[in-house]
Amino acid sequence: MSNSAALVEFDAPPVSVAPTDNATSESDGTAVTVTADGWRAASNGDDGERASLTLERAQTAGRMLIPEQVMRRRNRGYRNLLAFTDEAVERVVLRTDTRTADQTVGFDNETTRFRYADQAYRVARGEP
Repeated sequence: MSNSAALVEFDAPPVSVAPTDNATSESDGTAVTVTADGWRAASNGDDGERASLTLERAQTAGRMLIPEQVMRRRNRGYRNLLAFTDEAVERVVLRTDTRTADQTVGFDNETTRFRYADQAYRVARGEP
């Protein structure tokens, strides 16, 4: 049995997290509310497709996310939450659709925890 390895170096600019093009935000200083197209599309009076996600700092988390993961389409919930974090922001609420919420916290879960950029976070699903 032989083992082999390769060292690969990428020459590319670092990836940074930016919100999706359709996300809009409102801030009151320590809290940011982000609204995505999924929320607006379900605004015809039926809240069945609407969901909200709330991001807050946590003490611990096992799973680590990196910018390249966050920027993937299927992680747009994380993307629209993390793009609005900074030291002054204590909470980010994302108004979105149920599919995005499911992909973020999981289909059977109400919360998830993860680490991003040396900070632990907790995301909780809420009612629209």
